[in-house]
Amino acid sequence: QIWHGGQRSSALGPGTIVALCVVGFASIWGLWIALSQVGPAPAAIGFIAALIPLAAVLAAVMWLDRWEPEPKVMLLIALLWGAGVSVVLSFYGNTAVAMAYYDATGDANQADIIGAVVSAPIVEETTKGLGVLLIFLLRRRYFDGVVDGIVYAAVVAAGFAFTENIIYFGRAVE
Repeated sequence: QIWHGGQRSSALGPGTIVALCVVGFASIWGLWIALSQVGPAPAAIGFIAALIPLAAVLAAVMWLDRWEPEPKVMLLIALLWGAGVSVVLSFYGNTAVAMAYYDATGDANQADIIGAVVSAPIVEETTKGLGVLLIFLLRRRYFDGVVDGIVYAAVVAAGFAFTENIIYFGRAVE
Protein backbone atom coordinates (compact mmCIF):
# COMPACT_ATOMS: atom_id res chain seq x y z
CA GLN A 1 0.00 0.00 0.00
CA ILE A 2 1.32 3.41 -0.95
CA TRP A 3 0.83 6.37 1.34
CA HIS A 4 -0.79 9.31 -0.44
CA GLY A 5 -0.42 12.00 2.19
CA GLY A 6 -3.91 11.66 3.62
CA GLN A 7 -5.71 12.17 0.31
CA ARG A 8 -9.06 10.47 0.34
CA SER A 9 -12.19 10.54 -1.72
CA SER A 10 -15.12 12.57 -0.49
CA ALA A 11 -17.05 10.97 2.35
CA LEU A 12 -20.19 13.05 1.81
CA GLY A 13 -22.53 10.75 -0.11
CA PRO A 14 -26.23 10.05 0.46
CA GLY A 15 -25.51 7.38 3.08
CA THR A 16 -23.30 9.78 4.99
CA ILE A 17 -25.97 12.47 4.94
CA VAL A 18 -28.54 10.01 6.31
CA ALA A 19 -26.06 8.92 8.98
CA LEU A 20 -25.44 12.55 9.95
CA CYS A 21 -29.18 13.13 10.29
CA VAL A 22 -29.66 10.04 12.45
CA VAL A 23 -26.72 10.68 14.77
CA GLY A 24 -27.56 14.40 14.88
CA PHE A 25 -31.12 13.65 16.00
CA ALA A 26 -29.81 11.15 18.55
CA SER A 27 -27.38 13.77 19.87
CA ILE A 28 -30.23 16.20 20.45
CA TRP A 29 -32.08 13.39 22.23
CA GLY A 30 -28.96 12.68 24.31
CA LEU A 31 -28.69 16.35 25.28
CA TRP A 32 -32.39 16.30 26.19
CA ILE A 33 -31.71 13.32 28.48
CA ALA A 34 -28.88 15.26 30.14
CA LEU A 35 -31.13 18.30 30.50
CA SER A 36 -33.90 16.21 32.04
CA GLN A 37 -31.46 14.74 34.56
CA VAL A 38 -30.19 18.03 35.99
CA GLY A 39 -32.40 20.89 34.80
CA PRO A 40 -31.73 23.82 32.48
CA ALA A 41 -29.28 25.99 34.48
CA PRO A 42 -27.08 23.13 35.74
CA ALA A 43 -27.14 21.56 32.26
CA ALA A 44 -25.96 24.84 30.72
CA ILE A 45 -23.11 25.06 33.23
CA GLY A 46 -22.33 21.38 32.70
CA PHE A 47 -22.33 21.87 28.92
CA ILE A 48 -19.76 24.65 29.12
CA ALA A 49 -17.63 22.75 31.63
CA ALA A 50 -17.80 19.55 29.53
CA LEU A 51 -16.35 21.40 26.53
CA ILE A 52 -12.97 21.64 28.29
CA PRO A 53 -12.16 17.92 28.53
CA LEU A 54 -13.78 17.35 25.12
CA ALA A 55 -11.44 19.90 23.55
CA ALA A 56 -8.42 18.32 25.26
CA VAL A 57 -9.30 14.80 24.10
CA LEU A 58 -10.08 15.89 20.55
CA ALA A 59 -6.83 17.86 20.36
CA ALA A 60 -4.89 14.75 21.41
CA VAL A 61 -6.77 12.62 18.88
CA MET A 62 -6.17 15.12 16.07
CA TRP A 63 -2.47 15.12 16.97
CA LEU A 64 -2.43 11.32 16.80
CA ASP A 65 -4.28 11.40 13.47
CA ARG A 66 -2.08 14.08 11.89
CA TRP A 67 -0.15 11.83 9.47
CA GLU A 68 -3.16 10.39 7.72
CA PRO A 69 -6.20 12.35 8.86
CA GLU A 70 -9.60 10.73 8.82
CA PRO A 71 -12.36 12.59 6.93
CA LYS A 72 -13.83 15.27 9.19
CA VAL A 73 -17.38 14.16 8.39
CA MET A 74 -16.58 10.61 9.57
CA LEU A 75 -15.07 12.01 12.77
CA LEU A 76 -18.22 14.09 13.25
CA ILE A 77 -20.36 10.99 12.82
CA ALA A 78 -18.20 9.17 15.38
CA LEU A 79 -18.48 12.07 17.83
CA LEU A 80 -22.25 12.32 17.41
CA TRP A 81 -22.62 8.54 17.72
CA GLY A 82 -20.92 8.73 21.11
CA ALA A 83 -22.78 11.86 22.24
CA GLY A 84 -26.15 10.68 20.95
CA VAL A 85 -26.79 7.11 19.89
CA SER A 86 -24.60 5.57 22.61
CA VAL A 87 -26.09 7.82 25.27
CA VAL A 88 -29.69 7.13 24.26
CA LEU A 89 -29.21 3.35 23.94
CA SER A 90 -27.28 3.22 27.20
CA PHE A 91 -29.78 5.32 29.11
CA TYR A 92 -32.74 3.20 28.09
CA GLY A 93 -30.79 -0.07 28.26
CA ASN A 94 -29.54 0.58 31.78
CA THR A 95 -32.96 1.77 32.87
CA ALA A 96 -34.57 -1.39 31.48
CA VAL A 97 -32.12 -3.63 33.35
CA ALA A 98 -32.65 -1.75 36.62
CA MET A 99 -36.43 -1.83 36.18
CA ALA A 100 -36.40 -5.55 35.39
CA TYR A 101 -34.35 -6.22 38.51
CA TYR A 102 -36.68 -4.05 40.59
CA ASP A 103 -39.75 -5.80 39.18
CA ALA A 104 -38.21 -9.18 40.03
CA THR A 105 -37.02 -8.31 43.55
CA GLY A 106 -38.82 -5.16 44.69
CA ASP A 107 -35.50 -3.80 45.99
CA ALA A 108 -34.98 -0.31 44.56
CA ASN A 109 -31.53 0.21 46.09
CA GLN A 110 -30.20 -3.08 44.74
CA ALA A 111 -31.77 -2.32 41.33
CA ASP A 112 -29.85 0.97 41.21
CA ILE A 113 -26.62 -0.83 42.10
CA ILE A 114 -27.20 -3.53 39.46
CA GLY A 115 -27.95 -0.83 36.88
CA ALA A 116 -24.79 1.12 37.72
CA VAL A 117 -22.30 -1.65 38.44
CA VAL A 118 -23.40 -4.53 36.21
CA SER A 119 -25.48 -3.12 33.38
CA ALA A 120 -23.78 0.23 32.72
CA PRO A 121 -20.30 -1.05 31.84
CA ILE A 122 -21.66 -3.74 29.55
CA VAL A 123 -24.32 -1.65 27.82
CA GLU A 124 -22.27 1.54 27.51
CA GLU A 125 -19.12 -0.07 26.17
CA THR A 126 -21.15 -2.20 23.77
CA THR A 127 -22.99 0.81 22.34
CA LYS A 128 -19.75 2.75 21.91
CA GLY A 129 -18.03 -0.22 20.31
CA LEU A 130 -20.99 -0.69 17.99
CA GLY A 131 -20.37 2.78 16.57
CA VAL A 132 -16.76 1.95 15.74
CA LEU A 133 -17.80 -1.43 14.32
CA LEU A 134 -20.42 0.18 12.08
CA ILE A 135 -17.91 2.72 10.76
CA PHE A 136 -15.51 -0.15 10.09
CA LEU A 137 -18.13 -2.28 8.33
CA LEU A 138 -19.89 0.47 6.39
CA ARG A 139 -16.94 2.74 5.59
CA ARG A 140 -14.10 0.27 5.48
CA ARG A 141 -12.14 2.42 3.05
CA TYR A 142 -11.48 4.82 5.93
CA PHE A 143 -9.85 2.06 7.98
CA ASP A 144 -6.35 1.29 6.80
CA GLY A 145 -4.53 0.75 10.06
CA VAL A 146 -4.77 0.29 13.79
CA VAL A 147 -4.44 4.02 14.41
CA ASP A 148 -7.67 4.63 12.50
CA GLY A 149 -9.52 2.33 14.88
CA ILE A 150 -7.97 4.06 17.87
CA VAL A 151 -8.93 7.47 16.46
CA TYR A 152 -12.55 6.52 15.80
CA ALA A 153 -12.88 4.78 19.16
CA ALA A 154 -11.42 7.77 21.00
CA VAL A 155 -13.78 10.18 19.21
CA VAL A 156 -16.84 8.01 19.98
CA ALA A 157 -15.74 7.77 23.62
CA ALA A 158 -15.14 11.53 23.78
CA GLY A 159 -18.67 12.17 22.52
CA PHE A 160 -20.14 9.85 25.12
CA ALA A 161 -18.02 11.38 27.89
CA PHE A 162 -19.10 14.87 26.79
CA THR A 163 -22.79 14.12 27.31
CA GLU A 164 -22.09 12.16 30.50
CA ASN A 165 -19.96 15.04 31.82
CA ILE A 166 -22.83 17.47 31.27
CA ILE A 167 -24.81 15.38 33.76
CA TYR A 168 -21.90 15.00 36.22
CA PHE A 169 -20.93 18.68 36.14
CA GLY A 170 -24.60 19.68 36.24
CA ARG A 171 -25.20 17.57 39.34
CA ALA A 172 -22.15 19.12 40.98
CA VAL A 173 -23.73 22.59 40.76
CA GLU A 174 -27.32 21.59 41.62
